[in-house]
Amino acid sequence: MKLITTDNQSIQSTINMNGHKLLQQVRFTMIRLFCHFGNSPARVGPVALLLFFLPNLARGQATGEQAWALDIHGRVRSHYIRQDTIRLEQLTDSVCAIQPLTPMARGACAECRGFGHLLYKQFEQAGQAYEQAAGYFAQAAYPYLEAQGLNNAGWAASCIQQHTQADSLYERAARVLTDNATERADSILLCYVYSNQITIYEVIANYILVFDKAIQMLELAEQIPDTGQIASALESLMLVYRKFGEMDNAQQYKDQLCRIYETPGKYYNPIESMAHKMFFVQSEQEAEAYLHRAEDYLAKASGSGGYGIEQVYYNYALAMDRFNQPERAALYYQKTIDTNQGRFEFTRFSTFWSYIYLADIAIQQEQYPKALAIGREILPQIENMEDLSMQRELLTQLSTAFFHTGQIDSAYLYLQQASLLQDSIAKTSNDKDFMRTHMEYVFEQEQEIQRLQRAQEQALVAAQVLRQRQLLIASLVSLGLLGAFLYYYRRNYKSKLASEKRLQAANQQLQRSNQKLDRFANSISHDILSNIDLLLSTGNILVEPHHNPSSLQHYYRQSKQTLSSTKDYCLQLLKSARERDGQATQEADTNSILQQALEHNKLALDTYAPEVTYDTLPPLPIPEGDLLQVFQNLLSNAIAFAGPQPDGHIAIRTENTPSEIRIGVLDNGPGIPEDQLESVFEQGISFKQDGNGQGLAFVRDIVESYGGRVWAERSALGGAGVWIAFSSALHRSGNHLMLN
Repeated sequence: MKLITTDNQSIQSTINMNGHKLLQQVRFTMIRLFCHFGNSPARVGPVALLLFFLPNLARGQATGEQAWALDIHGRVRSHYIRQDTIRLEQLTDSVCAIQPLTPMARGACAECRGFGHLLYKQFEQAGQAYEQAAGYFAQAAYPYLEAQGLNNAGWAASCIQQHTQADSLYERAARVLTDNATERADSILLCYVYSNQITIYEVIANYILVFDKAIQMLELAEQIPDTGQIASALESLMLVYRKFGEMDNAQQYKDQLCRIYETPGKYYNPIESMAHKMFFVQSEQEAEAYLHRAEDYLAKASGSGGYGIEQVYYNYALAMDRFNQPERAALYYQKTIDTNQGRFEFTRFSTFWSYIYLADIAIQQEQYPKALAIGREILPQIENMEDLSMQRELLTQLSTAFFHTGQIDSAYLYLQQASLLQDSIAKTSNDKDFMRTHMEYVFEQEQEIQRLQRAQEQALVAAQVLRQRQLLIASLVSLGLLGAFLYYYRRNYKSKLASEKRLQAANQQLQRSNQKLDRFANSISHDILSNIDLLLSTGNILVEPHHNPSSLQHYYRQSKQTLSSTKDYCLQLLKSARERDGQATQEADTNSILQQALEHNKLALDTYAPEVTYDTLPPLPIPEGDLLQVFQNLLSNAIAFAGPQPDGHIAIRTENTPSEIRIGVLDNGPGIPEDQLESVFEQGISFKQDGNGQGLAFVRDIVESYGGRVWAERSALGGAGVWIAFSSALHRSGNHLMLN
């Protein structure tokens, strides 16, 4: 829970809002100097009183008093943090000596006394003083300080386990802020109040209230926005979902939290992030990895920025318990306890649960005296926690340990107490099914609120449109001929714009059609004619002076296969050419297309017999006909350069990065010179003896027309490598690409 204070920046912003800043700053600076250096009321003297009650406008007087009260709050808070009893008492005496006392001065005096009581752990007296301060600030009509006093009174009540009273005070503070919030500081203070209420609800195991208040806190923190408050709300929501086994929903809050802790800045803490991730591990190896990373980071940080390592140990121990590794779990429960020494107030829950789980492991290992020793040591402290589930768990373990050590009466007594606690928990805590239903109901309410908000926005837009129309009609009537002229001019102008847009669209359509026609013509000139040349060159066997029937049969089979592949290729090409512009593109089966391309180049592959290897390829958002053309051209080039090699090797590889899907065709041929890796994609540039420089240029046109990119590099095989790549977002979106 948080004792709310105000920093100097908030004080300064309040002063700056005053319309009479100069006079107020001089007057209250003098008062602060007297309060700061005064040892007794006599040293404040009439000079301070004269300065405080200088004639002023009412608004300036109120704003100045508020700034003074905020400054007193900042001073007394700093003395409290440093445990500086002497200076705090001096400041209290100085403030409380101001006469005559206005409500604002009375409130400042009561707040000083409240901090003084806190120094001596007098929580009941501190709560009374803070509540008095809130009453005086309410009389002074300053809601911010009133809510701050109520919150601090609630905090004091919670320190002595008066949870009902504390919650009532927090509710009053929240109402004051909700009704009067005008500045960012008010919203931040309201977030702190919500956070304190959440702590109360967690202690009494009322997770419905934890969930509801955390939702309110998250919405408010996101509106401000305030990263620290957002993280606090996410922590509480994740706790509720984890408590009731809703791990999928807990996971999404964990991801948001980890992004906050892993982003450099005020809240950067990788150890805290790893502590949250540890709770969701699926294997011992994953848990070990997070543990080592956290310890390595702590070692490199040299003691700074290591807050959260105890939670890493605790969650690691829980994971080992889940994976049935009691020895390692016990070791890290003990590490959690040892690490928490010295800051027990902030880590009491993980500390106590570590003790309880250590006792449970001792019982599992039949070390009953050890379990009794642990349980007896922490039972008094856990009884002061007022966490019923924690008490019930410990009492059950003590009953088991007493039973196995032959102390039947004690075993029965503790078992009876555990049963009574179970009845109380059943009456006051939340059933899992009911909680899940409630969370679903809250989500439905949020959706309904969003639907109503959209309907309201639409109604406002419709009303605004109606008012605009009425205004236009009134203007036309009042202006007469001038209005009519403007109306017709506007209509003609819009018609002209529409015509220009249609003409532009038609030109773009024509340009895309011409591009498709060029690709079609290039495909015919390059791929189909290449196949014809292949048949003609293979047909030289017919004019040989001595040819045997087996050669003729081989020529017949190769010719038939080449013509069949060419026919299929033409059909695919025609299908792609006939598709209309704007038609959605289905993802092509890349592996099937690759097999067709390999079959098409079978004659050359059989002739040179290079080794061909390929990965399982992902689907690509290109029409099948165009993708077949890409693969045939890339394979043709690879065969031409790798085929004549004595150990020719061609590899089709795929790589996935977070942003792209890549497919490459690699060979071990002579490769491409470094200074010509870019120019190989230009028309007319070729490194083959009989090449026409169309193939790679054709590949680039196809790939780029569907939003991809293509490049050449030296391959891992030693020769050339040509890669095509498409955005992962386009791949995941399925049918979002359009034919052009």
